[in-house]
Amino acid sequence: MNNKKLWYSLEEAAQVLACSKDHLLYLGTIGEIKLALDWVIIRNESNLVALNKRPYFNFLEIIDSYYCEHREMEINVPNPFEMPQYSDNPLLRLAYLSSDDIGLISKKKQITLRKASLSNNEYISVDCREYKDNYKNNYNDCTDDYIFPVLTIQDVVIKSEDLETYQRPSDVEQKPVIESTKENTNLYKTIGLLSQALIDSGSKNLMKGDEPNYSAIARKLERFIPTDPLGMKECHGLSERSLRERIKKGLDSLII
Repeated sequence: MNNKKLWYSLEEAAQVLACSKDHLLYLGTIGEIKLALDWVIIRNESNLVALNKRPYFNFLEIIDSYYCEHREMEINVPNPFEMPQYSDNPLLRLAYLSSDDIGLISKKKQITLRKASLSNNEYISVDCREYKDNYKNNYNDCTDDYIFPVLTIQDVVIKSEDLETYQRPSDVEQKPVIESTKENTNLYKTIGLLSQALIDSGSKNLMKGDEPNYSAIARKLERFIPTDPLGMKECHGLSERSLRERIKKGLDSLII
């Protein structure tokens, strides 16, 4: 019998790391460790409220993005998908909190849940759009009485794999490798050439005016990150920020 847990409460994780729960929340706020919630429990608890006030959990996947010059920001294009079937893979019950939400829950001890990430491109959005036509005359009336799920510190958990990743020394610490400056330069030029080829292939929204849209290119690459036997993406060292920085450095290396 395997007694290893798939995730830990904040209190359990604090004992493993010999630190306080407040310190774990701090690490989550600055992006050093990923903190999550069991959306299945939160959703089931939400179903106990009155039907006309009950929140609706939308499961969405980002399929594209574009830069809006009027709003001066990047807009994601979501597409709905079926609720994850977590019976065979309990880890699908978990969704990641944003660093902003973690910082807020650290200060306020609770927050209302509006959004949480399932993976790099998939997320949960909580609203009441399903009920506006059936139970209210308009959306504004619906939001006036609407009850968002409340998330407390007790609801925050940490995946075992994320805890182990935080504890594990980096690859550089494990195996010091001295690479030549020329080799590094060639690697970044290769990344730059591949990124430019992706832009030139006609893919939409990979340019922001006259500049490459590094975030959009990174998200496009994220779709090809391999998954483990449980269907989870192996994202260690391949976060959107890491990809974005490498793509920018690679494209910059092509400028003569």
